[in-house]
Amino acid sequence: MKPRPGLPRARTRQLAHCRPDEVLAERRRTGLLWLPLGPLEWHGPHLPLGVDPFNAEATALACAGRLGGLVLPTLFSGTERERPAEMLGHLGVSRRAYVVGMDFPKHSLRSGYFPEEEFALQVRGWIVRARDWGFRTMVLVNGHGARNHNMILRRLVEEARRPGAKVRLLAYLALVTDPRGSLNIGHASADETSLMLLDHPADVRLAALPRVPRRLRGADFGIVDDATFRGDPRADRTLRDEDDPRRHAARERGRTLRARTVAFICREVAACLRDPSHPRANLADDGLP
Repeated sequence: MKPRPGLPRARTRQLAHCRPDEVLAERRRTGLLWLPLGPLEWHGPHLPLGVDPFNAEATALACAGRLGGLVLPTLFSGTERERPAEMLGHLGVSRRAYVVGMDFPKHSLRSGYFPEEEFALQVRGWIVRARDWGFRTMVLVNGHGARNHNMILRRLVEEARRPGAKVRLLAYLALVTDPRGSLNIGHASADETSLMLLDHPADVRLAALPRVPRRLRGADFGIVDDATFRGDPRADRTLRDEDDPRRHAARERGRTLRARTVAFICREVAACLRDPSHPRANLADDGLP
């Protein structure tokens, strides 16, 4: 699908800032909507609760700047489930504990997770709005990696792709990918901290963390490397040095990660728009943060 010739490019990519005539013009031009989403979630004492939706929003706006379309207001919503005993052991928490998502016992504030059914209704509601407005394609730019969260998105994708559906839905996990397309990003560690230094530097306070060389224990701070989530924790259940935000978080690192993510998503979305049978690049995976 290519933009229709003769139609002006959008003044803004944020749908909420568009006048009705501008929404209609972009609908005719590309028929493409982007929905960034993610929950308000604990990301250590040094980062804001909105890391996931902020990352999704910046990614969606950058993608829309390349491919066209309009970006819906960010949906600050997502869901989580209780951690299984094996994962609790990897994270350094008692296997008998009841821990939902990243809400470990020592944290001062719980995350803003929604029940699964409420989250599903919220996303489905925006799919219906996209249909009512006459948009042909909607891309979910998702900043959260929880297994049940992504299962819900997968189900909504399948519903929207059934025969006769009026809105084609593509789902993406808006995080960092390696050349093989698999995720390699931790939680609140150097990568996510770098992205927040890029987009929202005033919200980052590394001084809230203990000084180096004290090691950061995942269950104490909610800062966890990707290897731990995949079942390979350090013996003392602390963060690996290469993922330590105090040592390695930097604005330029965030810029590089964002560029890689945007390039990947734009490439896959463009392929899907050209060929509806193209496999969806849904990067959701089991055992993610």
